[in-house]
Amino acid sequence: MMKLFKAPFLVLVLGVFLLVGCQEKNSKEVFIALLKADYEAGLSYEDITYKLAMRGYEEKKASSNGLVGDDVYEIDNFEKQTVTLVENIRSGKCDLVWQYLEKQYPGIRTRNVELMGIFYEEGICLKSDPSKAVEIYKNILQEGSRSSISAARLGALYWDGKGVVQDHQEAEKNFQKALILMAPSFFSGKRNDLFYDAKDTLDFKIWGLTVRQADLNFVTMETGPWELPEPLLEKTRWLQSLAETDGEEVFALAQSLFKGTDGYDRDLETALLLMGSAGVYFDNPEALFLSDFWRADESICNERKALEPLVDCDREMSLGIYVMEDSAFNENKKAIIFLINHFQTHPDEGWAAWKLYQYLVLAKKLNLAFNPGVMDTAKNSLSPFEQQIIEAWVDVYSSPISDNLPD
Repeated sequence: MMKLFKAPFLVLVLGVFLLVGCQEKNSKEVFIALLKADYEAGLSYEDITYKLAMRGYEEKKASSNGLVGDDVYEIDNFEKQTVTLVENIRSGKCDLVWQYLEKQYPGIRTRNVELMGIFYEEGICLKSDPSKAVEIYKNILQEGSRSSISAARLGALYWDGKGVVQDHQEAEKNFQKALILMAPSFFSGKRNDLFYDAKDTLDFKIWGLTVRQADLNFVTMETGPWELPEPLLEKTRWLQSLAETDGEEVFALAQSLFKGTDGYDRDLETALLLMGSAGVYFDNPEALFLSDFWRADESICNERKALEPLVDCDREMSLGIYVMEDSAFNENKKAIIFLINHFQTHPDEGWAAWKLYQYLVLAKKLNLAFNPGVMDTAKNSLSPFEQQIIEAWVDVYSSPISDNLPD
C-alpha cells in the first residue's frame, strides 16, 4: 500500500490524521442528517425509529450470515480429525496418535498439557505413570489455567492415592474446585436451550454424551468418560439438583465466590461467569445486573487483572455496559440508574448524550426518581429533533437505541 503514495511521509501522515479525524467528527452529524432528511420527506418520528430498528440506515455490505467457505471447511475438518484421533486412541494406533498430535501441537510429548496428564494416568500411548500425571495437573492449575478437568483428575488421584500420598482432604478441595470451575458452563444457556441437551453434537457422536453430560463427567473430547470417585459424583448430583430450582442457591454460590465466604476461596472470574450464567439460565434480572455491574466496575476489573494479567479492562468494562443496557430495557431499575450515572460521568463515550437521555426518558416512563436538573442538562446537549427520535424509540422498543447507531 505504501507504494501508492508519492507525497512526503509527514504530509501523508498529517493528511491521513486529518481525514480520519474529519470522518470521526462528522459520522454522527452525517447520520443525524440522514434521519432529518427522511423527516423532511414526510416520515414520522415513529417511522424513522422503525427504519432504525430494521437497520435501514446501515451501509449495505456484501456479506452473508452464517458460516461459509473456509469456515465450514475448518469446522468440518476439525470434526473429522477429532473423530479419527479418538478412533486411533481407542484402537491403540499410537504412531498415528503421535503423528497427529505432533502436527497440531509441536513438542507435545514434553509439554505439561492436560492430554499428556491423562495419557500418563491411563497409560494411553505412554507407560502408565500417575506421578507424572499429578505433576502435570498441578502445574496446569498453579499456572492459573481454569481447568475443571485437571482439578477433577488431580482430586481423583489424591482420593485413590495414585502417584501421590493418599489425602482425602486434598482430594475434596480439588473436587470442589472442579465443580466450581465447571458450574458456569453447566448453567450456560437458558434452562430449555436445546443445544446443551442435543444429540447431534460432536460430543454425542463420539461418546453418546450431550454437552451438559460431558461437562458433568469432566471429559475431554479425545479420551471421553472415566470413573468419577463417589465424592465427586455426589457433588455433581448436587449441582444437577440445583438446575430444577429457582436458582437462589446458584445466585448465593456466585456471591460467596465473589466475596470468598461460606467456605469458598475468592474467585472473581468464576463468580462473574456463574452469576451471568445464573441470570440467563434462571431468568434472574438481579443476577444479570450484578454480573454486568461486576464486569463494568473499574476497581473490580483492576483486581481481576492483578490475578489474571490477560484481562482487558477496557474491553471488559465496555462489554459490561453494553450488556447492562439490555437489562435496563428489561426494566431493571438498578441498571437504569447505574447507566444514568455512568453516561453523566463519561460524556466522551460514543453517543453518550443520546444514551443518557434515553435512560432518563426510560426512568421517567417507569416512574423512577432522579434529579430533574440532570434531565435539563441532557436536553441542552441535544436538539429537539434528537430528543423526539429518542422519545419515540423508548416509547415503542424494548432494546436500546444504541444497538442501531453507527460506531
